[in-house]
This record gives sequence, C-alpha cells and structure tokens, in this order.
Amino acid sequence: SLSPASGAMSPPLLKTLVVLWLGVVTRAELSPAGYASLSLGLKKVGSLKKQLEKGNAVSSLGSKADEICDKSVETLPAADREYVGEILEAQLRACYEKQLRILRDVALTDFRRAVLTSGDSNAATEHSRVAKAERNFCINAVEASRGHWSYEASRRELRDSLFAIATRSAEVRTATLKAAQQRANYFTVLRKLVTELEDATNKRLGLDATIDAGVALRIPDTNVNLSAGLQRSKSTIQLSCVPDDSAGLLTPNGFNKAKVAPGDMMLSYKCDLKS
Repeated sequence: SLSPASGAMSPPLLKTLVVLWLGVVTRAELSPAGYASLSLGLKKVGSLKKQLEKGNAVSSLGSKADEICDKSVETLPAADREYVGEILEAQLRACYEKQLRILRDVALTDFRRAVLTSGDSNAATEHSRVAKAERNFCINAVEASRGHWSYEASRRELRDSLFAIATRSAEVRTATLKAAQQRANYFTVLRKLVTELEDATNKRLGLDATIDAGVALRIPDTNVNLSAGLQRSKSTIQLSCVPDDSAGLLTPNGFNKAKVAPGDMMLSYKCDLKS
C-alpha cells in the first residue's frame, strides 16, 4: 500500500517486490532504507541485463558495477551494507559471466573470418592469429572486470577453442592441397598417355620423322627445274619445264594469264615416295 501522507511505497510492499525480483527470501531485519537502496541498484543491474540479452557487450562493465555497488551501500547502516552488497554482487557477477560469453563468441567469430579470408596458412601465422584473438579478448575482459573478478577460466576456454579451430582449419587445408596434388598428378598421367598415343599413331602412319628438308635445282642451259623434299617421312620429287620467254606469264596456278602466245608450254611432273 501507499503512505497516505507522501504517496511513497510502504516498506512491506517494497520488500515483497524485492523478494519477487530476486526469487529469494530476504532477511526480515533489512531496513526500509536498505530495501530502497537495493531496489534502485537492481533497477540499474536490470538495464545492464537488457543490453546483454540483446547480445551487446556493455562498455566499461567493471567500472559500472563498482559504481552501482558503491552508491547502493554508501549511505546504508553497517547492518544492511553487507547484505545489499552480496545481492548486487551476485546479480552483477551473472552479468559479468554473460559478458565474457559474448566477448568469447566475438573473438571466435573474428578468428574464423580471418582464417577463411586469409591466404596465408603457415603455422607461425596461425599462432599469431590465436595470440591476437586471445589478446583482444583479455583487453575487453579486463575492462569488464571488477578488482576481485577473474576471467582466467574463460580465457583458457577461448584458447582451447581457438587452437581447435586452427587445427581443424589446417587439416582441411592439408586435405584440399592433397586433393589438388592428386588432380595434378592425374592430369600429368593423362597428358603422358595422350602423347604416347600420338607418337604411336605417327609411327604407324610413318609421320614420326624428326627432320624435314627440301632442295631445288635448275639444270644449266635448260628450262628444266628439279626439286625434291622430305617432310614427315614423305619424299616428294617434282620436275618442271618452263620456257624462258613465257616465265613472266607463269603464276602459282599455272599459265592462267591472258594472251599466252602459241607454243608456250610448261611441263610438270610430281611424284610422292614413302620411305
């Protein structure tokens, strides 16, 4: 009920709300000032919890926790100070553990992203990434800690997780490289088989000669040209006779120019010999 004079909440009702909030039975001897101070402190803790429940880390959690505890007990009598401090300490410690989990998840996510996006894969680089992730976590954990809070267990858990991810990444990378090497070996064997098949085919068809040659000769004081060639084990002999006075009319396709005089003639003979 409310006080008729001031409209303020009566101590029994305030005590009931505190009990419902904490889920515990408070001591009967806690003074009204103690309940009021505890209620205000729990309200501040509740705002921190809401932020943490959204997955967002609270900046300077350690200093904020110190401030909540100090201001909540600084005006209380000695009989209430210890009890209120214990309750607030328990609630803030739960916030601290939640914050450490968020910081650990962030560190693991950043580490996985660095492993996936980086092409550098040697052991020294992996160790450097683990050290960097652990260092960043410790910096944030120190900021979130009170003087008597310790994050050592969370740090060890994070380190174990980081090394597990690094080991798994190295195993996957090794398996990928091994598979790529096997594919390269398969292609090498395939190219070798293709080359051997081509060589066998050329040998069977007589196309495996390694030397090509050609020679041409004009028999002196005659219109006779003689040429011979060797190409891919195939010999060619060509004999041609071109009148000197019509040589200018000869094209690669024969005498196909107009106005060829009567009697101009070319004789050509060609034969192929297989060795």
